[in-house]
Amino acid sequence: MHPRLLPFLLLLPLWTQAAPSLVVCTEAAPEGFDIVQYTAANTADASAETVFDRLVQFAPGSTRIEPALAERWTLSDDGLSYEFTLRQGVKFHTTPWFTPTRDFNADDVLWSFQRQLDPRHPWHERSPRGFPYAESMALGQLIERIEKLDDHRVRFVLRHPEAPFLADLAMGFASIYSAEYADRLLAAGTPEALNSRPIGTGPFVFQRYEKDAQVRFTAHPDYWGGRPAIDRLLLAITPDPNVRVQKLKANDCQVAIYPRPTDIPVLRQEPELNVLEMDALLVAYVGLNTRHPPLDDVRVRQAINLAFDRDAYLRAQFGEGNAT
Repeated sequence: MHPRLLPFLLLLPLWTQAAPSLVVCTEAAPEGFDIVQYTAANTADASAETVFDRLVQFAPGSTRIEPALAERWTLSDDGLSYEFTLRQGVKFHTTPWFTPTRDFNADDVLWSFQRQLDPRHPWHERSPRGFPYAESMALGQLIERIEKLDDHRVRFVLRHPEAPFLADLAMGFASIYSAEYADRLLAAGTPEALNSRPIGTGPFVFQRYEKDAQVRFTAHPDYWGGRPAIDRLLLAITPDPNVRVQKLKANDCQVAIYPRPTDIPVLRQEPELNVLEMDALLVAYVGLNTRHPPLDDVRVRQAINLAFDRDAYLRAQFGEGNAT
């Protein structure tokens, strides 16, 4: 089952205007804040999309690649060498638990990737969940080496050409960390803080997490992309979609993510709500455990495949979405 496109939906009160605070009702608690260890979208929302930046990023609402921490890049004629020129003057977050002594530079890029790719790296074994994206994408086999040319230039050398490589670098697992912060944590014997007190260069500074309740952020005053339009961001963890809608109507939150697909037609009729949606690049599947009876019998699996009502499944799972 391969739904190629699925609408991403959120609800927004029509009367909401720009404000110093924004509350977003989200569907689940983040698994952690060290994004390279996780794959869930709600975890990325609380880390990769708020705290961290990457060398490149997707332009809003599209899959077009645009500069981020890298101002520009070149690709060799053989498709094997990517050279990035890094943005200068980029500030890491200053918090009660960390004050940076330098700006972002090439050392941070090398640390962020070598930690995932090099088994000998001192931080490689300090990630108990591993690196699911880097491992599943076989980046260790793709990337031959990463070179620091100077403080503001790095080169990725690949073993073979890879057309989506730039797009890969826009994903959450390619977030850039502070090598200085990591070194301090390791020296202090508190490496676990990387997963609970993140430091990045992103538009929002992590403040605190109240488990299964909320995550609080403040605007990064020195953000290279310009100070965010809101001063405070709060992710209110609200697993029940009905409760998310009710909190939205009461203005307890201004954005509610992922209403139930079956509720969308009704919500569109609400005069005070605005339903926004966009196509998401998504591949989903129904997995079968073939290690145990009766699914270890290929004939049983074939029978299930023949009997499976794909249209009914898509309607039940994705509602009005244009999954195929």
